[in-house]
Amino acid sequence: MRDLPIPLLRTFVVVAETLNLTVAAGRLHRAPSTISMQLSRLEGLVSTDLLERGQYGVRLTPAGDLLRSHAQLLLNQHDRILGSFLNAEIGGKVRFGTHDQYATRSLPPLLETFVLNYPEVRLEV
Repeated sequence: MRDLPIPLLRTFVVVAETLNLTVAAGRLHRAPSTISMQLSRLEGLVSTDLLERGQYGVRLTPAGDLLRSHAQLLLNQHDRILGSFLNAEIGGKVRFGTHDQYATRSLPPLLETFVLNYPEVRLEV
């Protein structure tokens, strides 16, 4: 059985979210060619095409859509496990107030990352 490297899955999830290799490369602080190579390597590991590349970006294939949902769950669990060891000494309560517009649009991915990295902190929004 093959192992799917976490960095490749993380790259794939960002590409699946943005549907654009250049934008994903910017988010990941890598060159677009590096992103493309990582995606090709991941497709080789799962022996199927995950993306349809086109002139205006990329689209997920049915296999890519399936992997995206599984990869997101795996990455969340991975980050939760790692966060419980790396940030175990950080605890307490954090209260965060913001305008509803930001709370519904921009904050959910940031708050999810915070909760995964600091599992002992109680977050109140």
